[in-house]
Amino acid sequence: MSTLPGFLSVRVLRGVNLVSCDAKGSDPYVVLNLDGQKLKTSVMKKTVNPVWNEDLTLAVKNAAAPIKLEVFDKDTFSKDDRMGDAEFDIEALMQIIQMDLEDIRSGTVVRTVRPGKHCCLADESHIIWENGQVVQDLLLKLRNVDTGVVHLQLKWVSIPGSPSPPWRTSHQPAMGGGNGQKSKMARERNAEKNKGAKGSQLETNKKAMNIQCKICMQTFICTTSEAKCKEHAEARHPKNDLYQCFPHLKN
Repeated sequence: MSTLPGFLSVRVLRGVNLVSCDAKGSDPYVVLNLDGQKLKTSVMKKTVNPVWNEDLTLAVKNAAAPIKLEVFDKDTFSKDDRMGDAEFDIEALMQIIQMDLEDIRSGTVVRTVRPGKHCCLADESHIIWENGQVVQDLLLKLRNVDTGVVHLQLKWVSIPGSPSPPWRTSHQPAMGGGNGQKSKMARERNAEKNKGAKGSQLETNKKAMNIQCKICMQTFICTTSEAKCKEHAEARHPKNDLYQCFPHLKN
């Protein structure tokens, strides 16, 4: 399926009952991999029930491509130990994003994705329309280890100035010139606008990811606030000054 120009915000919330790699526990961190992108959370010290609550943002080229999640135990003098891995995709999320949800009440569960034989879901995953956003909660059971679950929350972030999601076209004929006809006309205008959008998605994504941490080179969407930049600097680079990480904030 084609993907809308935008980014996937993955909030890594917490880990539950992860494996203990040392006598005093583990020092876990999460790594996300997608199409050559590799993003990491900070390291939580001496715990098997870490709470990260950190946002990692991925540029999405293909909604069908699996996103790989890995958990590692940070070691100082040896190679980091693996603490399990999992995979997930966002096909269901993207299908919901392209629906017309304007008239749905906030908090409504739009779709439920159930665990299957070949997926890593530890429980049902609900896609919810909440305060004007499509949100999906995931509980992922880690593979290649005896125990461990990671809790994620997914949100789609549109690129400013990019075409809005193409609303689902109704197959029922509109009656007269009422609200149904107006909605149909609005959808047709929106579809025409989307059709004329210039530039490839990759070019648009690249332009939008124009904030970069100069220490770890992680990129951020252009609307990232100074507060979010500060959170990143304090969590990932406590020994560096905020402006060493993000020189553009001096301007």
